Amino acid sequence: MKGSIIIIAIVALFGASPASAHLVAKPKCDTLKCREKAQQQNLDHAQYVAHRGGGEHRVWAKQAVGWLTKELSKTKKARERTEMPYIDSCLQGIINLENKSMNPTLYNYAGSGAYGIPQALPGHKMASAGPDWRTNPATQIRWMISYVNARYGGSCAAYHHRITVGYY
Repeated sequence: MKGSIIIIAIVALFGASPASAHLVAKPKCDTLKCREKAQQQNLDHAQYVAHRGGGEHRVWAKQAVGWLTKELSKTKKARERTEMPYIDSCLQGIINLENKSMNPTLYNYAGSGAYGIPQALPGHKMASAGPDWRTNPATQIRWMISYVNARYGGSCAAYHHRITVGYY
């Protein structure tokens, strides 16, 4: 394994027998991307042992495959929730007009009651993008991209509508 990953032994991952000791790649950094990479390497190793190993090694490796698959899925979902989607110039133009500060909890008290970075009306429409829609900028931007694509066919058409009509 490469320099960014060290190998450590974790005993009793699935019980106390010597067969349940397993070599695990542990990332040196604390980002979701590093954790995902280490989990994928562990899963690849466990799958290899599950198919080619013998005896008790094969048994614990099959258990490890199930557990590692679940953990990798959780990590991927967490990374996807926190990674900010790409914001093109047209989408940025809308954001500049609606919520220049990119405050995910901005509420339009004086007027419409629109909420968040996209100033969605009503704000709870963004729940379709994730349970953290009230506070997560990445979730709100993902919802915004989905909305402008579905409603206008893309962010530039939505921006043009926002400029000419005053809303999107």
